[in-house]
Amino acid sequence: MNKIHILVIYCILCCSNSFISLKAKNSLPYKSDFNKKTGVLKFSTSMIHSSGCFMVKFAGKNGIQDLSLKDFIKHIQIGNSLADTSAMDIYSGVDSTHALEFDLIIRNYKAMKGFSVQIKLKNNSLKPINLYSIDLINALKPAKRNKLNNLNNWVATPLATGYFPILHISDIDSVKQFGEAISLFDKDGNGFVAGPSGNGLADISIRMLPSLNGQLSLDIESDMSGIRLDPDEERLSQEVLFIFDRPENAINNWAHAAVEKLQSSISLLPMNGWCSWYDKTTNITEESIKDVIDCFRKNRDQLPFRVIQIDDGYQVMDGDWNPNSKFNGGLTSLVKIIKESGSVPGIWLSPIKINPANQWAKANLSSLKHEYDGSLSLEEPNMFHPDGKLTIDATSPKARDFISGIIKQKVDEGFRYLKLDFCDLITPPFYNPKMTSFQAYRNLFKIYRQAAGDSIYIMGCTVNPERATAGLANANRIGPDAYRGGVRRAMDYLLRLQQFNGVWSANDPDVFYLADSIKGADLVQGGMDLVKTWISAVGLSGGQAFISDPVDALGASAYFRNFDILVPQIKEKSKTIGFGTTINFTKFGFNNIQNGINNGVYLLWNPSTKDSTISISFNEIGLDPNKEYAVYSFWDNKFDGIARKNWNSKILRPSASQLLRFTDISKEKEGIPVVIGSNLHISCGNTEIENIVATSSVIKISLNSSGAKCGSILIYSHRILSLSAFRNLKVKEITQISPNVWKVEINERQGTEQTIEFDIK
Repeated sequence: MNKIHILVIYCILCCSNSFISLKAKNSLPYKSDFNKKTGVLKFSTSMIHSSGCFMVKFAGKNGIQDLSLKDFIKHIQIGNSLADTSAMDIYSGVDSTHALEFDLIIRNYKAMKGFSVQIKLKNNSLKPINLYSIDLINALKPAKRNKLNNLNNWVATPLATGYFPILHISDIDSVKQFGEAISLFDKDGNGFVAGPSGNGLADISIRMLPSLNGQLSLDIESDMSGIRLDPDEERLSQEVLFIFDRPENAINNWAHAAVEKLQSSISLLPMNGWCSWYDKTTNITEESIKDVIDCFRKNRDQLPFRVIQIDDGYQVMDGDWNPNSKFNGGLTSLVKIIKESGSVPGIWLSPIKINPANQWAKANLSSLKHEYDGSLSLEEPNMFHPDGKLTIDATSPKARDFISGIIKQKVDEGFRYLKLDFCDLITPPFYNPKMTSFQAYRNLFKIYRQAAGDSIYIMGCTVNPERATAGLANANRIGPDAYRGGVRRAMDYLLRLQQFNGVWSANDPDVFYLADSIKGADLVQGGMDLVKTWISAVGLSGGQAFISDPVDALGASAYFRNFDILVPQIKEKSKTIGFGTTINFTKFGFNNIQNGINNGVYLLWNPSTKDSTISISFNEIGLDPNKEYAVYSFWDNKFDGIARKNWNSKILRPSASQLLRFTDISKEKEGIPVVIGSNLHISCGNTEIENIVATSSVIKISLNSSGAKCGSILIYSHRILSLSAFRNLKVKEITQISPNVWKVEINERQGTEQTIEFDIK
């Protein structure tokens, strides 16, 4: 069987600030014939034959051999087969041995200011071949007249992973990996995004080579994983999309396009709650879980967990997910108690991992993952799994049935939230030689979803957002474990991967912590400064919000409010300011219009190792720089002053932050009071305040049940506020804390509708 790598297209991008074009090297004008009935424009030119654009790379007995395809291009076809959104160019040809036939497909997406590249291959030989990769772009650089000036102004950002670093082009001194997608922009926002789109067929690997004389060099490869291509069989590469727009538009449009054909009707809304992992790891017992449930029952007003999730440590062994001797009452009894408490029962599973001593593993060796040399893929033992773990090959029919049975068992036991771990360790070779790594991964989540049904919440516990799980997983982990020593690293991932929340799935940043120190738990490295920063970031992200503290420990109740202020999660779409054009991110948040008044809520944080002040420009976050804004500090619960055009934070220690709300106060000049902040919810008033009716004589604030049961609302008014009525809450105190700012302290909030009314004197 032949083994081949395909190196398909070489193209040049002519870049300027406002114009991008794709063209074949040395191409000249062509003759065309448009068929009005079919909507297809066919054209041909002999000049393109000498372009040197196409190469096939064989890896055979004589090593790697390159064969030019330039003399065998048959025709070019343009059509509108993708409706009005695009046109399509097809370059067709064969290699000199006629072993491979190919179509190079170029689609033009005018609405997104971009184009895509895809390859279709056909095996014309008499023998099967193994297809390992297709290089869709093997050189991407500006024309000589458009060399990049000042390479330090250009930033290359991996878009679908937080693992690979963000780099200035000038710092690329060797081959660098960027994962599946990349953005390349200068400090002014000129540049492009490249990443997978269309049908999910294969993973994409993007590498950048050292720049020469200000020219870029990219390699974009469709990983075909050594799939077997039989005689007369055709296979498509993954489509890769290029978008040339402002950074925010380009990145958002690509993120949506990447999964548009993969999504389904499952919910992408995030969940919140408690999981057992960082509390007791594998040392959980039936009694320890019951203690947490009992604590939850007694403190539901402050700990409104939607999910109580049992993590690793309950099972007999990996592969046997029945309860062990620490759970003598069984799991169904815990499910019953959790449901009665008002929460959703959740469970951790690692369905494709199996203990070497498991009887199913011994009896089904062919359905286990093997290396290329035929040996079993064995994970080394660790403190939590001292026997090591084998991996089940989910492309095997027997494996599919076994995995389905595991999922169905947990659903039958009453669990409605499944945290599925260690799913991202699927690499070839596979039992099914026709599946790429992407297809094997997606196949696994199809097994999960089909076995669980659409009503079960599936959280894929991966390390990055996973395109392969789109439409199948409700949520996906977006970073490393946020254990008490790993919060700082998790922060970087959250800020870099915010664009996927609610698009590919709900983002899961793992867990946050109520405090830096609770009896029975290790200290959070970074102290309360980092704890508050992390709570703020998780809250503003609008993704999953789980804690894993020993909530039943002595003194833990003093910090329960730090969970309550995140529930429910915000609906506003927060963004990382400067994403795509900078390397370090210090500002994160959203803008909102509340009852006709603009406000912005932003986390300003210090990621450096030295004390620093963070500046924010209203122009950069989309607020009118010509207006005045009241500045409210959430964690301090105070009015910080009036801002014009920009604002500087106080001096921040490393990992410390300020969570600020900037509210337009121009209405107050008309004698109308303005709500400028609240510490009831992490959104600073945008979630918990349902409606505001304000005139020159009265202000009525309506609240919903979101957030903490007690706290403060700040109102900007140069006239006196006089309390006239309140319902379903108590007003503890009204204080004038500055010449024009009033703090209203409330408690005992009850029900879904609460109101406060003031007369203006």
